[in-house]
Amino acid sequence: MRPPITLLQVLSASIIFSSASALNSQDLRQPSSLRTPEAPNHASPATVNEYHTEYYFHQLIDHENPSLGTFKQRYFFSDQHYRGPGSPIVIGTPGEKSADGYHADLTEGSIMSAMLENWGAAGVVLEHRYWGKSSPYDTLTAKNLTFLTVNQAIEDYKYFVENVDLPWASGGLQSTPSVTPWVNIGCSYPGLLVAFTQEKYPDLFAAGYASSAPVNADGDFWEYWEPIEEGMPKNCSADLSEAVAHIDKVLSTGTTIEVKALKRKFGLQVLANDDFAYALQYPLNTWQDLQADTYSRELTSGFYKFCDTIETKADNTINMDVRGVGMPLALENWAKAFKASARYKECRSILPACFSTANPKAEKFTVKEVLDQHSRAWTWMLCTQLGWFQVGGSSLDSSIVSSQVTPAYFQRQCSNYFPPARDHIASDFSDPIGKFNRQFEGWNIMAERLFVVNGQFDPWRSVSLSPLWMDRYPELNIEDILDIHVIPNATHCWDYRLVNGELDPNVKKVQTKALVRIREWLQDWYTSHPDVPNNLSNAAGISGKENAAGATLNNISGAHATVSTDLKDTFEANLVDTVEAMAVMKGWEDPSRFPETPESVPPEQ
Repeated sequence: MRPPITLLQVLSASIIFSSASALNSQDLRQPSSLRTPEAPNHASPATVNEYHTEYYFHQLIDHENPSLGTFKQRYFFSDQHYRGPGSPIVIGTPGEKSADGYHADLTEGSIMSAMLENWGAAGVVLEHRYWGKSSPYDTLTAKNLTFLTVNQAIEDYKYFVENVDLPWASGGLQSTPSVTPWVNIGCSYPGLLVAFTQEKYPDLFAAGYASSAPVNADGDFWEYWEPIEEGMPKNCSADLSEAVAHIDKVLSTGTTIEVKALKRKFGLQVLANDDFAYALQYPLNTWQDLQADTYSRELTSGFYKFCDTIETKADNTINMDVRGVGMPLALENWAKAFKASARYKECRSILPACFSTANPKAEKFTVKEVLDQHSRAWTWMLCTQLGWFQVGGSSLDSSIVSSQVTPAYFQRQCSNYFPPARDHIASDFSDPIGKFNRQFEGWNIMAERLFVVNGQFDPWRSVSLSPLWMDRYPELNIEDILDIHVIPNATHCWDYRLVNGELDPNVKKVQTKALVRIREWLQDWYTSHPDVPNNLSNAAGISGKENAAGATLNNISGAHATVSTDLKDTFEANLVDTVEAMAVMKGWEDPSRFPETPESVPPEQ
């Protein structure tokens, strides 16, 4: 593996272009299915607002130059659980995608809905600038995208909470941060916005909740794959590493005939080497889509089906030996799995266009509509500030992805997307990424009242506030300064969905801690604002509501530091079998890595 990292190095945080973006079409933060909420126990005096109604706020195009005017920024709002003047308001954003459907976060199933009910709070889902119905411009040219930056997004929060006139059901209530405690929440990129906003404006929000937040930018994000390799079944990772070593050797030193024969195995003989190698990152880049409830809903996942195919022996049985099936069978099985994938079937009829990045006139580089399918706005942010490109390791590393995918591979695409903006894009990422990390301080962030969550096997960990390399630098003491929690065996944003807490007690424990800890910060806010009514003591807990599967949701009570287990009869009896099955799939040999059972989770202190 690579040598230890120093804080002077520019690290990474992941997202990839268009079709394979793990924060794109298969996002972990998908909204819950739309359900009509039950009548609230503690609604505001008038009839509560319809939570799916669209509202619009006049947001500044450029916070550094207000004279440029405003654009309409869409948001959803709910005062279903609001306890009256002075009660908290929770705000979140879907981030780099349309807010369509995310009004459901205001009702049930999300950590936001738990906060609203626990604290008697109102809720806002604010659409990010340049997405959905909230774009200042109709076309996404490089010139028009100038105002799409992290800093502008942070300023959007500030301007919104200080100036919005919320559509209260009971009339014109005040909601400025001087008379109302706001709580800012987000997972993944929105978690980054929460962390940076909390540091830049410590008095703006009473608290922040940042889940799986990649606070450090990087244009060479090879570390993305390390938690995946660590968490996936050991036989599968062993075979992929051996197969990748073979692939890289052929692509680097093989004859023309050998290279074409290799690509033909995967049905990709028309692709250039780097495009071919990048195509093979699928389905490995779906790892962060895995949720605790993936197994309860599907009993398996696309990722583990892929590994099952890799580990299929000649007699059609599944290999369970951690050493894998070995070469050349691993390579043959990989090719079979890839050609059977939905991604390949979708692209087969339009090869090479679907995978190729060589043609700057291709549709994905030239379509400029706001509602395009090629993530143009997000690509702008990656190319001009964040990097976060999931490259392969060097040929000396054990890696499950090819070293043919390099920073230069993504840089070429940046230039294809935005040729008029070459002055905005450095040739090697070092300038914009270095500037970004110096401005926002990355791992050195010192935000107050910030609750941070990460998953043990989250690919974003290396650029989050709990990176894997942190153990080598105990003098940094980040976890002693910030309120950081790592969920064992979890991947990306597991804490954001309540159903994951129903199925994994480690997730539930962190969800409960968050509600309790942020409640304490809210109490501190009221102490420092004695003239503001404090309604927290009357806030309700979550109980008795039915989820889509018909199971009763667990109570998550902010008033009691305990982990409730309403699903004891229906869930606890099956937990051990579920955990053992998952352990077999993951290749865990040490029983101490098994998630705790409900009865083994200690009460909060």
